[in-house]
Amino acid sequence: MGGAQPSAEEEIIKKAVEMAEREVEEVDEEGAEVAEVNESVEKTAEEKTPEEAPEELPAVLRRIRNEVRWLGLSVDRFNEILKEVGLCRMDEIKDFEEAAEAIKEIMSFFYSNRKRLEEYAGLLKTIERIKSEDPAFDEAMKEAGLDLSFKNLKVLKDFVANYKQPVIEIEMDSDTLRRIARAIVQLVGESRVHFEESGFWMRAVDGANVALVEVRVEGWAVIDYTCPSERVVGVDWESLHNACRLVKGDVKIVVDRELKLIAEDEEGRTRTISLPLISPSEIRKEPKDYSLNSTASVSIPNLKSLVDAHTAFGEAMAIEVADGVARFVTEGDNGRIEDTFCGEGNGKSMYSLEYLQAIAKGLNGLEVKIELADDYPALFEGKDGGVRIRYVLAPRIEAE
Repeated sequence: MGGAQPSAEEEIIKKAVEMAEREVEEVDEEGAEVAEVNESVEKTAEEKTPEEAPEELPAVLRRIRNEVRWLGLSVDRFNEILKEVGLCRMDEIKDFEEAAEAIKEIMSFFYSNRKRLEEYAGLLKTIERIKSEDPAFDEAMKEAGLDLSFKNLKVLKDFVANYKQPVIEIEMDSDTLRRIARAIVQLVGESRVHFEESGFWMRAVDGANVALVEVRVEGWAVIDYTCPSERVVGVDWESLHNACRLVKGDVKIVVDRELKLIAEDEEGRTRTISLPLISPSEIRKEPKDYSLNSTASVSIPNLKSLVDAHTAFGEAMAIEVADGVARFVTEGDNGRIEDTFCGEGNGKSMYSLEYLQAIAKGLNGLEVKIELADDYPALFEGKDGGVRIRYVLAPRIEAE
């Protein structure tokens, strides 16, 4: 026999009782708060009536206040956050009609943003520590037009992460910068970049965990390189790749609180492009250094033209090295194509032509060395002086 659907107020009451059942008792001989779940509530949510709700709603607010404190936030700060996002402050709730809807919104906000609130609480502690150690921090925040509002969480994180970090300055040919950016964006849009005294590097895996890209640039390979101490930043390579098309000749790269490209053209015009950095904590951590047990190798003078020819015949290319010959074979409904080169060792595997196209584009213009083994990831490597570009591609295993 069906019953009437519960009203919004009854749903709030039900939630209030559920929260009250888990209410903590503050019992400690020295006055400290000790969390203890109250299991003595016998009345169920269905037995509650609107008239009884005001007695339960304060218990819900106490629960939220306790959970806010457990996250490391003060209740006053949480009330300010509620006001900031357009919700009613907990200390402004006066009667049931207001409480029913207001508490529903507060609970929804708290539990859907719990992780961000905890992150915000930790960030505030970090900021307080920095301020106690560096009086100039407040002025730096003012100059950046920042305050401590919850809505500024991402910007605040980036600001704190980059505050008084070593300034990296690099001068290189714009063609080299374009080559680096083009190689990376074939697989990933963003990555961590590690700046060290001897040079910089990045390593990242594509979203499908099929291929890896790694770029290393030695300091001596560019016109000028200054890195006072090690630093890790997050770079949006898609944006940098697009920006590279807008500069020519030698370009100066400055990594401070943002990434700047500064270039002067033949007409004497200086162009400055500023790109925001990404907090390294928001980027997937790169895999550890790797070693491949390759058993065969072959060098290809123009990988792109080879791959482009094979894409017309199928979706996967087989690479086999044996008896001093390396064979590249693709076959499908449109026919079969085979190219041979001199090779060393023995090994055979098959790889996706879709990924090979991306890798070939990233290594375009470089002689490419390929290392592989039987049904094993292959290494594709190209070098341009002190710039080394590497890809590792998982094999495509065909079902028997």
